[in-house]
Amino acid sequence: MIKVLSEDTIQKIAAGEVVERPASIIKELVENSIDAKADEITVHIKNGGKSYLKVTDNGSGIPKDQVEMAFLRHATSKISDFDDLYKIYTMGFRGEALASIVAVSKLNVFTKTRDEKTGLQLSYDNNKLIEKKNTGMNDGTIIEVSDLFKYIPVRQKFLGSDMTESNKITAMMYSFAIANTGISFSYIKDDKVVFNTNKNSSLKDNLTVLFGNDYTKNIIQINNDIGEYKVSGYASNNRYYKGNRSMQYIFVNGRYIDNTDLVTVIESQYHSIIPNGRFPAFQLFIETDPKNIDINISPNKQKIKFSFQDELLEMLKNTIINALIESQKIKEIEGKKEKSIKPNFYELNKTDSYQDLLDSYKPVQKGNLDNIPNLFSTNNDDIEFDMIDLDEDILDNDLEAKYTDNISDQINTTLQDNILEDKEKYIESEIDLAQSFIDDEFSFIFIGQIFKKYVLFNDTKKNQIIIMNLQAANERLIYDKLSSSLSEKIPVSDLLQPIIIDLSTKDSQTLSDNMSLFESLGYSIDNFGNNTIAIRSVPYLLEQPTNKDFFLELLDSMKVHFTRDKINEIFVKRANAMSSSYIKNIDQTQAIFLYQELKKSSNMFATQYGKKIIYSLDESEFERLLK
Repeated sequence: MIKVLSEDTIQKIAAGEVVERPASIIKELVENSIDAKADEITVHIKNGGKSYLKVTDNGSGIPKDQVEMAFLRHATSKISDFDDLYKIYTMGFRGEALASIVAVSKLNVFTKTRDEKTGLQLSYDNNKLIEKKNTGMNDGTIIEVSDLFKYIPVRQKFLGSDMTESNKITAMMYSFAIANTGISFSYIKDDKVVFNTNKNSSLKDNLTVLFGNDYTKNIIQINNDIGEYKVSGYASNNRYYKGNRSMQYIFVNGRYIDNTDLVTVIESQYHSIIPNGRFPAFQLFIETDPKNIDINISPNKQKIKFSFQDELLEMLKNTIINALIESQKIKEIEGKKEKSIKPNFYELNKTDSYQDLLDSYKPVQKGNLDNIPNLFSTNNDDIEFDMIDLDEDILDNDLEAKYTDNISDQINTTLQDNILEDKEKYIESEIDLAQSFIDDEFSFIFIGQIFKKYVLFNDTKKNQIIIMNLQAANERLIYDKLSSSLSEKIPVSDLLQPIIIDLSTKDSQTLSDNMSLFESLGYSIDNFGNNTIAIRSVPYLLEQPTNKDFFLELLDSMKVHFTRDKINEIFVKRANAMSSSYIKNIDQTQAIFLYQELKKSSNMFATQYGKKIIYSLDESEFERLLK
């Protein structure tokens, strides 16, 4: 039987379009505060906003005779008819937000205009007004929301954890603080101040507060005005990048938007100058006549349509690439004034750090102890283990200070002893290496190496050629070693000189929320205040100390859908990167040793992704290749 739904049911259904989670409420309330011309806005949340949130502003307030009307559906002061949508400059306009919020929560509103002597308090519960009274207060509006979805339990089940919901709100608050430099924002989470911005500060100053000095020391200014669009703001240079897109913000007429096309065009300009899998940071402001955009597409108003979009994309492409080129020119001019030429950052990053070079040692033949190649090293052509010379060369090029600040003096002084001990251990093991190799199920004869990628053996027992993929072999060994490190207690290195890092406000909060996890991984971290930390011990992985970049990558991973498995993913990527730097010239002893190590692995025939390591070719198959 068809029947008309009750008004309460209709409103609860409609509220689901506007209020998806606590961040949706924060967005609507803060936008109302901005539209009310507030220049001071404070946001408090508890338990990810699920149990309590409050937005306080010093804006114009709501006249007493209009407060109740403000909580009715489609009641708004921002537009009068549909045509107003094409010339709108306010953040909100539909008149749905407050009505939707009271439909799914408990709500208290306190508001006062400058012309009224007292304010007014209204209390709502389950979409009903339960109290109305005068109250003393400053000019502006305070809205408290609690028990979100209390009366719709099925909606509560779909909310994320406290951390997930907090992260959504934090990202929202960052976008507001970036977009509105004329407003002082205070954001407080579980009684802890996350950030405070100042209405008298510049955008760059606010970015320093939000993202830290490391970022604002590596930004380039963006400014262009062509045709229908004007773009301004900041973007990172090629020396600063992130493991995710958490520092990418685009605003159109002051409103944060989500547009894949714009992001893709911007990121494409960085593909050749930052490592694969890394993302630039940017905070860009696009201004245009409101008639050129349609923001009435989705309830959250973050997806919009552009007129002249091709013109905008072309403008963004040219603006970003020209700014990057100009930044590089300035860098080159400054570089000429310095005593030594700095290395290319991207090339250095591919080696991870010079510690990869210092650990370059593997078994060798007797009588050749002074030149030990490493099957896992990044470049074996000219490596010598003269620790003093290598360290001086690194310092002359200012690498240690800029890119390998995690390497402590203690590591340098003890590494030589470790190398000598392992040399002796490997030499002793080589005495019976050849015999054990021959006693295997195969009887191999080393043929040689081809294309600097593959090793060939002749299996005389089965009359076949065995082909070993060097990169795949290294990938398997490195992956197994990393997996073993995770399942066991990770060794820790205490640093004589701590790593000092200036974090962004968001990173500092993320670290605080996940400190126990970092400690379980072997990190010892002191908080100096003002988002500055000192790392005093780091985990050892693959017999090397992890570096600053690895720490920041872990921190980045915890901001976006973090799970413990995410750490494993990072280790896998690290293994893949290291395996691409296998030894280019391999001799018989090294080839045999590599095969012996593969025998001990979890799967000597394929990598974790199924790539073949060992491949056999019998006589008939070989002859078919020659026909």
